[in-house]
Amino acid sequence: MKRSLLRSLVVLACGMAVASGAAAAPPPPEDAKWIRVDTEHFSLLSNASERRTTTIGRNLEQLRRVLEETTQGFKLHSPLDTRIYVFADEASFTPFKLDADGKPSDLAGYFVGTPDGNYVALDASAGEKPFPVIYHEFLHYVMENTVPSLPLWLDEGLAEFYSSFVITGGRAQIGLPLDHHLAWLAGHPMIPLRELFEVDHDSPHYNETERIGTFYAQSWALTHFLVAGSPERRSRFGRLFAALARGVDSRTAFEQAFEIDLVSVEQQLVAYLRASSYTYIRYTPPEEFEIEAATARPLERKEVLLNLGDLLAHRPPIQFDEAERHLRLALAIDPELAEAWIALGFLRMGQDRPAEAVEMCERALALDAGSARAHALLGRSLFAGFAAGMSETTPVLATAPPVLLRAREAFRQSLELRPEDPETLAGLGRTYLFDREQLKEGLSALARASAALPARVDLLRDLIVLTANSGNRAGARRLLDGPLRQRGDAEDVRMVEHVLAWPELERAKALAEQGQVDEARAVLETLLGELQDHQIRANVSTAIAALGQFGVSVADVDAYNRAADAGTRGDLEQAAKLFEALAAGTADPAMRSAAAAHAADLRGALVRERHVAAFNAAIDKANAGDHEGAIAGLEALLADSPEAKLETQARRILDDLRARAVERPGGGKRKAR
Repeated sequence: MKRSLLRSLVVLACGMAVASGAAAAPPPPEDAKWIRVDTEHFSLLSNASERRTTTIGRNLEQLRRVLEETTQGFKLHSPLDTRIYVFADEASFTPFKLDADGKPSDLAGYFVGTPDGNYVALDASAGEKPFPVIYHEFLHYVMENTVPSLPLWLDEGLAEFYSSFVITGGRAQIGLPLDHHLAWLAGHPMIPLRELFEVDHDSPHYNETERIGTFYAQSWALTHFLVAGSPERRSRFGRLFAALARGVDSRTAFEQAFEIDLVSVEQQLVAYLRASSYTYIRYTPPEEFEIEAATARPLERKEVLLNLGDLLAHRPPIQFDEAERHLRLALAIDPELAEAWIALGFLRMGQDRPAEAVEMCERALALDAGSARAHALLGRSLFAGFAAGMSETTPVLATAPPVLLRAREAFRQSLELRPEDPETLAGLGRTYLFDREQLKEGLSALARASAALPARVDLLRDLIVLTANSGNRAGARRLLDGPLRQRGDAEDVRMVEHVLAWPELERAKALAEQGQVDEARAVLETLLGELQDHQIRANVSTAIAALGQFGVSVADVDAYNRAADAGTRGDLEQAAKLFEALAAGTADPAMRSAAAAHAADLRGALVRERHVAAFNAAIDKANAGDHEGAIAGLEALLADSPEAKLETQARRILDDLRARAVERPGGGKRKAR
């Protein structure tokens, strides 16, 4: 179930912790030896040897350096701290990789991104096995900060491409062939590229066991063909990224950037795989890699308990009891260990106990007033406690209450100590969502946070809401109709449309109560023209009709409600007929206008349903091998003038069917929704 907008803000501020009944992760033995190794960009906490730990840190620094020197535009500087936990063997790693049932996951390593920082854990005894996973996830993080709107095939394809990175003799090898993907493709039919380009996180190709293997293998193969197969093709990736960032759809951006159609690419990809001769990128830097020397020091037991407890508090499924046990043991050794109090505060936030989190932060700050992390968590805890009593329809306050002012000041103090931390900027900006005082600071903070973490749709949502609250509804609409529709899902858009519509509904209500019915109707009709969500449009139409009750007959009101009820039941045909009858029979101009507009909306929805049904019927015929029937169905659909998006899909598939009718009679197609 989707959370409400406000609830999403609170959970994200807490780190998106997830409760679990997982089995216990016991504290390490008293004599366990742990070290901390610091490289230029990473901190490693390890019970493996110093040599092995340093090698792992060096490998990560080398990948980062190669990406820095061989790519353009990749944002490699993480705005959040990254901690890497290196476990010496499977036995010590197992308690820290349990699944929701308390059973060990079959993982050699994992990457967890949270608002509190990035956490990497791996088994040092697995040889090179964990590195592909770590490299894969690191690439996802880099790409999210660089091009947040990447289509799924390219996002996974690039991550898999770089997962085989190795350094040998001072030379980097990037994009080595992955035998498991090649073996999979040899035994399974490929996905038509037009379908591959449409796969998202909800698609069967990404969620069904048999299909996901083909999706990952083919995404890697296509990326390998584009990046390693030709320097000329590789040079065009900048164009592709730029087009995607502008909101161009995946297929169009691809065909424009590479100046080739999908049918030709598909033929070339098949030939590339059949040739069984795969190149890869060899990169020799101008000078030998000079990675700054790592520094190592032993960890005291209280530090070991603190850091392991911190990992347990951040890696889902959260082991609340064991995380607290580790942290309490650390505090038993040193009650003035401020970081342990901070970690307990984070744990309380994950348990939805913000008042207790505030107490933990206050204890930490009493011990270390210069802790940016404690100030930031205090701000998040105060805001969470306030927001828990709010709702999406809470009116904007004339003056911020003391708790919001205190949270705001905590975020400011954190930013003085750690400037431009994106999560702290986001927290500061969110404290302005419920009042109208000096919104400029909040707008600036949210804009900077969203720019630093462009993949975070929640930050963009908050920025849109605050922009609207500042009186800049036009700017809010531009952000909604541009980047949010591009990056967010339908629920993101619906929630923001609802939040933006609510103040206008309230304004219209106030005008009507003051007797200014025409002015109220003008506000609502303007709002109706802005909205796209069917349900919110229905609510506004109802409000417009309600305004007409000053002089509208009871019979008209009853007729309107019967039509609205039919639409709510899903009987769109009956609802349209009732609204049309009402529009023809009412004597009230406002009621006539509202009923006619609603009937037009419903007729449009019915036409689209008919077009989608015709499209899917054509796809079913194509999937059954009846290409002639599919072509005839698509031609009939196009003659009926469908909406632009469906028309584009139909024309593309029609072109592909005509080109491939003989070559691939059994290729599957994806239905419209």
